[in-house]
Amino acid sequence: MGWADTIPKWMRDEVPIERMARLAGTLKGKSGEYATDIEATIYLYTASLAAPIDRQWADIYLYLCTKYEKRLGKQVPNEIRKETISEYDERELNELKHWIYNQQVKARKRLPSRKEEKTEGPQYKQEGLFEEQK
Repeated sequence: MGWADTIPKWMRDEVPIERMARLAGTLKGKSGEYATDIEATIYLYTASLAAPIDRQWADIYLYLCTKYEKRLGKQVPNEIRKETISEYDERELNELKHWIYNQQVKARKRLPSRKEEKTEGPQYKQEGLFEEQK
């Protein structure tokens, strides 16, 4: 939606760390076919820039932010701190994380595989882009 360039660097840097922690089994919560908490946080961050989010998703977003900031040892202001969410909101968050994961899988399937890239060779040679000028 054009908001990807506004994602703070510290958030982008956290994505591979959380993915590796999830794979290593050191991150609590859902694993398998679910995105990480930071990926859900980034999604809600960009979604809130594209359009206002309702109270439920704002609470979920603040919950994720509070959880992340606590992990970093930072203090979240009382006015926006959200320590828990309802079971319903937890299910909604898990559905979002599952949807994000599925979107990632679909995007990966659209990319050429590394094996295909190696066997096909450079395209510019086939197109004659670097032929000698006469």
